Amino acid sequence: MPQGTRLPFAGGGGLDTLPAEISGGRKMAPAAFRAASRAVVLAAVLCIAGLVAPSPGNAASAGQRFRQVEIVDPSGFEQPMPAIRGLIPAGWQDQGGVVWNPKAPCGADGIQIAWSAWDPVSGARIETLPSISWQANDLAFQVPQSNTGRHCLNAPITTVRAYLEALAQIVRPGARVLDFRPQPDLVKLAGIQSTREALPSGEMRNWGEAGDLLIGYSIQGRDFREVIRGIATFFTSTMPGVVPGEIRRFLIGSAQPAFAMRAPDGSFDFRLFDAIQKSFRTDPQWSARVAKHNAEMTRINTKGAADRHAITMETHRYIADSNNKTWADRQASQERMQEKFSRVIRSVELYADPEAGQRVELPNTYNHAWRLQDGTYMMTDNPN
Repeated sequence: MPQGTRLPFAGGGGLDTLPAEISGGRKMAPAAFRAASRAVVLAAVLCIAGLVAPSPGNAASAGQRFRQVEIVDPSGFEQPMPAIRGLIPAGWQDQGGVVWNPKAPCGADGIQIAWSAWDPVSGARIETLPSISWQANDLAFQVPQSNTGRHCLNAPITTVRAYLEALAQIVRPGARVLDFRPQPDLVKLAGIQSTREALPSGEMRNWGEAGDLLIGYSIQGRDFREVIRGIATFFTSTMPGVVPGEIRRFLIGSAQPAFAMRAPDGSFDFRLFDAIQKSFRTDPQWSARVAKHNAEMTRINTKGAADRHAITMETHRYIADSNNKTWADRQASQERMQEKFSRVIRSVELYADPEAGQRVELPNTYNHAWRLQDGTYMMTDNPN
């Protein structure tokens, strides 16, 4: 093993010695190995950097060499900049970076991490997985999401295990579920607070869950084991239905991008999985730029929503005025027709009396009518 300087490690996870080519021969503070802070956007991307106690596994007692990697945002700002830094085994390769997708479906985060690292010798691999969202209700029909697709589900997913199993079938079709382990500490570190609010006619509830799902599958005849770690947030609401006494329930769920590692069956190293994930942290400058971008997008979207609401209300007023005018015109026409029909039935005709300034009804048995000076009417067939 290359000679290096012994470094203090706060977690006690077997990373006692790092080669001098990484540490530069200098003493590094334990904080350099702590998990990422709960910064905007990407702290969640790596499941809040997996801040849980190392799990038992097949980790080699001899230790592990690591090298630092940067996950770069190539197109988010004026020039490429590192978004996340972390450690992977020295012999591993990696690829990928930050992907911006402002039109992400289902209201998903428009900033995603498409990154993976792998061991070309053993076939072990670690990667980020895409986020998904879902919704459900107990109505007779399901309201479709605005943008549907394989990451936008109409499904009653109410536990993190159900979410991870659904995600596994999306990214690893046909994989077998072997085990599940809850990770409640991840929820606390993510800052997800459970809330329950009683309403006059129902209630609203919000909560989060986290866990690890162990799955198995084969690649080219070789058996692999993979752990998918994820955090999910759930929101439910209940309200009265149309029928008296009826209660309707609605569910909306979403998940932060998950983190996964696979290895050939019998060689999965839980300690290595935890060590890699715990090392990742977002770059402060990049996080600040993303936060500023999100704030600006929120402002634009809020203004856009207000403008769209104003346009919608103006359109509604125009349509309402047009409908009212059409109805009034139709009513007036019907009244005129009814009035004319009534005169025909009663054998009268409507004449304009210029002296009295009003209209009068006179028998239609004569062709002409004259108003005399004494206020009487002369009916005659003689036009003169």
